[in-house]
Amino acid sequence: MIDGCLKLQKFPPFSGGLLSLKELSLSYCSILEIPDFLVCLTTLQELDLSGTMIESICRTIKQSSELSMLCFLFRSVH
Repeated sequence: MIDGCLKLQKFPPFSGGLLSLKELSLSYCSILEIPDFLVCLTTLQELDLSGTMIESICRTIKQSSELSMLCFLFRSVH
């Protein structure tokens, strides 16, 4: 979990160390787009992007064949 890290605007690059990742919460981080490496994670089952600044989800996220839960609620900007 990396949720609530408001200073995180871009996910750092990773090599193969996350290939067996099943759950990832980036909720309430300040990221603007889904990290590219996420579409390669075929084991990812749960992804929480609630409260992020992400405005759209790329179609390639469907490549995460095990993805069964995607939380994507917009953050209210005042």
